[in-house]
Amino acid sequence: MGPKVTFDEIIDACLPVLDCEAYLTCYQIWEELQLQNHPICERLIDACNGNYVGRKAGSPVGPAQKIAQALGRGSNRVQVEYMDTAHVSIGSYQPAGKKCGIFRLA
Repeated sequence: MGPKVTFDEIIDACLPVLDCEAYLTCYQIWEELQLQNHPICERLIDACNGNYVGRKAGSPVGPAQKIAQALGRGSNRVQVEYMDTAHVSIGSYQPAGKKCGIFRLA
């Protein structure tokens, strides 16, 4: 496993992206961080050993999933809701489960 990126570091990197009224998925947040060339992107890729998506039990977790884990756990600065994603795709991404966390500033 690559170098560890803490949940606090991920949350801090995501806060400026979440500074809007809309809810965003972890995939949208990941895309925006990449567009901004945010330094955490390279660190997340390294921490995930270059794996971008983990779709099956026991499969590696990618950067978007790490973002969802960080934002979904223990931050009073982020509001989390869940939407039904049975028929949703965002660009080339399609959530693996039936529910997807969506995030915005609390």
